[in-house]
Amino acid sequence: ETWGDYEVIVLVRDAMGTETSAKAKVAVAAHDAEDYHDWNASVANVQRNGRWSHDIVEVTKSQVGYAQSEKDFILSSSCARQYYSRYGAWYGNDYASNWNAMFAAFACNYGGGRRSMIGWSSSVVDWRDNVKAKGAYFLKSSGYTPSAGDLVFLNDEGRLTPQRIGVVEKAGGTLTVIEGDVSGRVARMSYDAYGLEVIGFVDMDLLQGLFEGTVTITEAPTATPTAAPTAEPPPPPPLWPPVGAAPHPQTPPPPPPGP
Repeated sequence: ETWGDYEVIVLVRDAMGTETSAKAKVAVAAHDAEDYHDWNASVANVQRNGRWSHDIVEVTKSQVGYAQSEKDFILSSSCARQYYSRYGAWYGNDYASNWNAMFAAFACNYGGGRRSMIGWSSSVVDWRDNVKAKGAYFLKSSGYTPSAGDLVFLNDEGRLTPQRIGVVEKAGGTLTVIEGDVSGRVARMSYDAYGLEVIGFVDMDLLQGLFEGTVTITEAPTATPTAAPTAEPPPPPPLWPPVGAAPHPQTPPPPPPGP
């Protein structure tokens, strides 16, 4: 297969023998798609224990190093290249120009989380609003102490409107966060837990406790709730179809979404 940038030269000669030519650059792509078999295979060795916070971290760790396809792309209206990614394809938008939130959604789904609670979206702002409505979103100024498996919302300019989302792999004064679409890759990043980029956190254990009915919220929480999943949580859902994800055109339509 041949892909890359090519220069096309068109030469025209009229009846008098006069020649003229023109050059144009052409970008040639090659299809490099995956399907749900590949997605399942990418997480086949993940060790799950039924706790969302644990399992979501394990899924993200299995994806570190993945890079979007440089040879499979489309051109936007401004002729910018939009590359194929595993997470855009899983979400139903193969050539998403920004697949950061789609990666986090992929991890939450394959980690056994429920969209009805976690509220994932391709828009990080909508996602923040969804978990805020559940009472599981905490600004860094609230006194909340993040844990591994929490989601973290980020903004490079220190504003409260999130630009990106990641999964906390290791918590402490310095956070180790696994993010999607970091220069086209899944990568580990480090942030000061109370630094400029960090806006707030999603308590994943609280969301699971609310889903399972082991915890209730009677008023708006201000700090870390004393929530924990049940001692023997139910097993995660089947790897396919993804819970609440948009169906991929090459895959069979999923059944009606669960709880």
